[in-house]
Amino acid sequence: AGGSAGAGGTPSVCSSVCQKMDQAQCPNDEPYSACFAGCQIDVASYQAQCGAQVQSWLGCAMGPGKVVCTSDGDSRVTGCTSQLVSFVACAGCIPSTGDDACDACTKSSCCTQLDALYAHPQFTPYLTCVYACTTQQCENACYVQHSGIQPAITQLLQCQGSNCASC
Repeated sequence: AGGSAGAGGTPSVCSSVCQKMDQAQCPNDEPYSACFAGCQIDVASYQAQCGAQVQSWLGCAMGPGKVVCTSDGDSRVTGCTSQLVSFVACAGCIPSTGDDACDACTKSSCCTQLDALYAHPQFTPYLTCVYACTTQQCENACYVQHSGIQPAITQLLQCQGSNCASC
């Protein structure tokens, strides 16, 4: 349903990405069927505002991107950081079927702070560092290493603290 996201269209793109994520067998991931259904809805909603960015990120996720499990047990696509940064900079405040209460509140109440974080010059190197991590200790080291981004993260956390009880 919705616009196309690559040569195969939304269903085949979502199938490929969700199969790749399912094969990683990360303990906190949703089942394939939920990933597939949510992906189709989300791609359709992102397509109108961020079509090129969606296609670029999904193309990388389907192709050279690798799926790894984080220390939290969630899946993460690595090797596609530049595509992901472009995508989140465009679609970061668009609601998604996978949003928990904190994410939904953050997108609706703290979009200005999200946009500032995504536009920060250290966001790409910070995200690259975090995505290479498999432990919380490593992620904390990235935060220290990329100290210039700390004010933007602090502003986002303050907004969440003031507006989003679910965070």
